[in-house]
Amino acid sequence: MRRRRALGLADRVLPVWKAEALERGEWKRFQLLQRLERLFPPHRDDGEQPDPRALADACLAVVRPVQREGMARSRRWKRLWRLDDLYKPLLAAPVATGRLERAFREIPLLPPVTDRIVAMIVGVPSGDQQ
Repeated sequence: MRRRRALGLADRVLPVWKAEALERGEWKRFQLLQRLERLFPPHRDDGEQPDPRALADACLAVVRPVQREGMARSRRWKRLWRLDDLYKPLLAAPVATGRLERAFREIPLLPPVTDRIVAMIVGVPSGDQQ
């Protein structure tokens, strides 16, 4: 569930960061964010797709320092920090371009789904046959 939430958070934050980069004319950041958005589902073609586990781990690596900083500043220790709580802090202080590049540099690609699925039908005779 944590990985799913990390992917969902990135899916919500990346378009906002991309629009801000376009507004400011930060073309290198804009192109990076555009490439990152293409890594996230849904993938409509049957080609290679990024490993979702590695993608989620990269998202968590990017978000973890922001989460630690927020927890350190928080005076209420009883409140648990969830990934959903990081949406506003991530919009207020976007992650640096270099850190995004490093985190998502080596996301492995998986072969197409049709090549990964193997099915076997086993026929077992029932006890009713004579």
